[in-house]
Amino acid sequence: MSSTIPALIREAARHHVKVDMLTNGTILAKATVPWDAFYRLGISIDGASEETMRALRPVAPLAHVLNSLRELRSKAPQAIIYVKVTVSRMNYDELPALMEKLAGAGVNEVIVHSLDVFHSVHEALQVRVSDREHMAQCVETARTVAERHNIEFVNVLNF
Repeated sequence: MSSTIPALIREAARHHVKVDMLTNGTILAKATVPWDAFYRLGISIDGASEETMRALRPVAPLAHVLNSLRELRSKAPQAIIYVKVTVSRMNYDELPALMEKLAGAGVNEVIVHSLDVFHSVHEALQVRVSDREHMAQCVETARTVAERHNIEFVNVLNF
């Protein structure tokens, strides 16, 4: 993290900018930023299992990221805490289980969005037409679970 970030965050907040930061959650314990200046804080999580997280986000073990979410809630009680999930063939089945795991982590909102294919490696992960009906069922179940736990579920999937 750049050493200028804390000053930029303070300055933006001083000018009433709604500061939002999205991270992978791996170095939050080391980050020295003005936590009280944030309007929103988010962490990217792409699976409900360590195996899926290792495959999709190898630098961010699930247990560590979930702990980082809890830390965010305590460091920035005023902020909207959110999770951003990139939906792919490897993880849409895990969406309902992920909502259950997020329930105890102080999350206010979950945003699910489509994988943007900009490299050939992404093509194998992209949700295919034949997957979409089952994926839609998983997304709807995840929405139900999230809402049961008072987590706003934002679906911006676009295939």
